[in-house]
Amino acid sequence: MRTNKSVLKKTSNKALTKNDIFDLETHKKLENKLDKAIQKYVSSCLRASAKVSTPSSLKLYSHLVDRVERVLFTEILEYNGGNKSKSAILMGINRKTLSSKLKELDKTKRNTDK
Repeated sequence: MRTNKSVLKKTSNKALTKNDIFDLETHKKLENKLDKAIQKYVSSCLRASAKVSTPSSLKLYSHLVDRVERVLFTEILEYNGGNKSKSAILMGINRKTLSSKLKELDKTKRNTDK
């Protein structure tokens, strides 16, 4: 995936477009792969829930969102050398939102590690 770091410097608080960040053909291919992976994951969870007496205990939505956010934040922070401001701009969210989400994910991870 081709990216352009100089775009981040030029735009500061301006919203970034897909053309600024991704080769659109590669982006579409990755988007399709992601959709298929999510579909497989959800189907697998639904099959598993049929075997459990309390399917609501799976908390499918929150579990899936946590996993996606964890990967998204990790990859974008790594790309930006840990810079939360640049990462937040790239994701189109506020820096404070990113920081609070990171704390929330860390707390969730610690609870599941116990």
